[in-house]
Amino acid sequence: MKNFRLLVALLFICIADRAWAAGFALDVLSARATGMAAAVTAFIDDAEAAYYNPAGLAQGKGLDVRIGATPIVPSFNFHSDNTGQTSSVIVRVTTPPHAYASYGITDQLSVGFGFFTPYGLVVPWHTNWEGNFLSIKSDLRTYYFNPEIAYRITDRVRVGAGVQVVRTTVSLKRAIRFSPGNFGIVELAGGSWGVGGNGGVQIDIIPSMLTFGATYRSSVSSDINGRAHFSNIPLPLQTTLRDQNVSTHLSLPGQFALGLAYQGVTNLKLSFEMDYVGWQAVQRLAINFENPNLNSVEPKNWNHTWNYHLGAEYDLTSQWRLRGGLMYDPTPSPQDTITPDVPDANRVNIAVGAGYQWNQFGGKFAVDAGYQLVVVTHAKTTAPLLPGRYGGVANLLSLTLGFHL
Repeated sequence: MKNFRLLVALLFICIADRAWAAGFALDVLSARATGMAAAVTAFIDDAEAAYYNPAGLAQGKGLDVRIGATPIVPSFNFHSDNTGQTSSVIVRVTTPPHAYASYGITDQLSVGFGFFTPYGLVVPWHTNWEGNFLSIKSDLRTYYFNPEIAYRITDRVRVGAGVQVVRTTVSLKRAIRFSPGNFGIVELAGGSWGVGGNGGVQIDIIPSMLTFGATYRSSVSSDINGRAHFSNIPLPLQTTLRDQNVSTHLSLPGQFALGLAYQGVTNLKLSFEMDYVGWQAVQRLAINFENPNLNSVEPKNWNHTWNYHLGAEYDLTSQWRLRGGLMYDPTPSPQDTITPDVPDANRVNIAVGAGYQWNQFGGKFAVDAGYQLVVVTHAKTTAPLLPGRYGGVANLLSLTLGFHL
């Protein structure tokens, strides 16, 4: 019975891991930024600044609207130390959307709004795979609603700030093994709302040549409440492993970014950025079930990370822009906490992109496309229940349509 309690209690922990792991923190929230490996904090100058740096909203009078989506095709595999077998996730496409709008009230004052999904992928394994008692499917979805205001203090200095209202939904499906070839299924689902803030600054150190940008997005804490549903449970265990309420506390970590953009070469913009993510806030997770005998506290021992971005944008003509970039993003997870719901490892992102803009009906239209190949380097896990090695790739294609008036 102790093993059953541990397995069930771990379920909701895995949902929380799924939300925090660097391998599933999305920074492809616009096609322009996707094509530059998200190295845009220092110079972003359209409505997409609502996510990347609200100071960039202060661009004078005018209306700017951007809307798009990013289909993501992940492919992960696991090589088991226990059996020597290799298992792969089911390939499934997810498409997180993004939408932004900004309006310059005066030459100095602007307002903006962003809707985006910075966390969320689906990781579906085959029902009968070796690690089904840890995960069959994990699903995280976050929806950020972010109104903001920005102000140009001087010709060289812009600042911005906003409030982020976050809706989070999580679900998990996994097996509970009773004997060889005999297992039940448990599915958990829950949701919550959370509130935080964000702010940023852009400074033209050398006008039209060198710009500094910094942005901060606070952590968002919320209490997740949901239900656990059990099926195919043997009769002697149905009293304990019954449908019931479950809850935990969820904290998405705070983060900030520092960037420099150089435009000293005609038609070429180069940008370097360092992003800090405070994963060390996640040291343990306490899980509470309606039946207190199933409650559990599990150590996680996450570490903070710095990820590094290098991007370029070249104005090929007055209408065409070409982009490229590289990013290195390390995992925050120690080896003994990497599990199949989060097949995470250090990541290397290779990005390319292009944009086309034209004048029509008194305004300026734009179409941007960005692609990233995300290489998830092979990571050794020493997790006691399922040691082995994870690795894989993900393909991301972002498309954004824009209008400026």
